Amino acid sequence: MSKGYILRKGSASLNDLIDGYGSVFATANKVFHVEHYHENASDSNEGDNPTKPMMTIAGAYGRCEDGRGDVILIKGFYRYREAELVIEKDAIQFFGAGWGTQWNRTSSQAGDYVAKIHGASGVGLRNMQLSGTDLSEDVIYCGEGDTGSSPAHCVIEDCLIRGAWWTANPSGTCKGITLVSPTFMKIRNNFLYACGIGIDLADGSEKTCHAMLIENNKINCGSYGVKWNTAYGYTSEINDNIIWDWSSTVNMTFGISLSVSTGGILVCNNTLGCANPAYDLGDLNYWVGNKVRTAEAASELQAVAMGEFDKITSHE
Repeated sequence: MSKGYILRKGSASLNDLIDGYGSVFATANKVFHVEHYHENASDSNEGDNPTKPMMTIAGAYGRCEDGRGDVILIKGFYRYREAELVIEKDAIQFFGAGWGTQWNRTSSQAGDYVAKIHGASGVGLRNMQLSGTDLSEDVIYCGEGDTGSSPAHCVIEDCLIRGAWWTANPSGTCKGITLVSPTFMKIRNNFLYACGIGIDLADGSEKTCHAMLIENNKINCGSYGVKWNTAYGYTSEINDNIIWDWSSTVNMTFGISLSVSTGGILVCNNTLGCANPAYDLGDLNYWVGNKVRTAEAASELQAVAMGEFDKITSHE
């Protein structure tokens, strides 16, 4: 499991990182600072000086060089409400200062997503909150670009990904993470909350979605937790996730759905609190050591009395 990081105010040097993403910063070409409320914030700044930060995430992205490993450090307990950012440069790393750093897009702003990784590889989204404002707003896209190019080696981790600020029923089409033909990708240690679909995976027009690592996420959504939708999926893992229904009256269609995968997915050590935990029509997917509870406990005492969880050892 990856660890978070701590920055001392006004600095982004490697010495200011504790138990975290030191290698990313150590190999960065440049580190760009974004701090909307800073007295000297302006998108006309160069952005590499923390005392003269940029005002917007889009402004900092515009300064980044394709493929050089630039880092955008987004600071502050603040909601950065911006139009969709289309990310087409490779190896750009976005870091927030925790879940209080909110990257948000509303329906009045241009685009379909908050962040759209559009054919770019090696992109990272870490340690921030990304959100729409209602159930019509998708949050993150990582998939093929206009020429059919597919992203690889991207990372989404340690993020809170919200589909709505508040809703009594998040069932719907809003997707926390939409994946179209990426490969060798890590999605880990995130909390996907109040989306219709937590993670939606599909093949692209030219390439398949495979070699995915989906681990240690907490998913509390309305329609699906993980939905493998028209994707091959081979050499992928879905492991150590916690997936549960929104409420006793709002149940997901399935916590994990592999209804159209063609096999080669390892599904292991997940915990599902779902009335409809899983569905698998693919050949040669492997289900190992998962735990499921399909009924809610009426009280703490009943929950204790439930004892051992049922185990999914096979799925026909």
